Amino acid sequence: MNDDAVYFEFYNAEGLLEEPKSYFVMTADMIAAAGLGDGGEAVGLGCANGSFLHYLHHRFPDCRLTGVDVFDEMLDQGRGHLAEATFQNASILDLPDDLYGRFDIVTSLGVMLVFDDAVLPAYIDNVLKCLKPGGRAFIMSVF
Repeated sequence: MNDDAVYFEFYNAEGLLEEPKSYFVMTADMIAAAGLGDGGEAVGLGCANGSFLHYLHHRFPDCRLTGVDVFDEMLDQGRGHLAEATFQNASILDLPDDLYGRFDIVTSLGVMLVFDDAVLPAYIDNVLKCLKPGGRAFIMSVF
């Protein structure tokens, strides 16, 4: 089995849509505490199959959601779980200009660890470029 197949199998087997990970709940609680969830716009950079976006939709039904990932198979699953969101294929290191300066909430959960030290500054820069003034970025990773 190739690495992509293992990645897809991992996400499909977790059942995250039925029972969210504890850090999904914690991140959504921080978003709520910051007063950003309702009526705003959020992007999940490295959204995989959209599980966290699905949870955000449950918590903040009026928040407009966008998911970005490099794997079409994951994005297709996200579209199947959450028709209300927009999903697009792009790398965090090479985002389309229409994502910059647009979001109240930018999340990147468990993604940073896939990048080596040489590209981490570009990763962080692109996460921050997606924020509109007053927006917040939520990055969760193993440091």
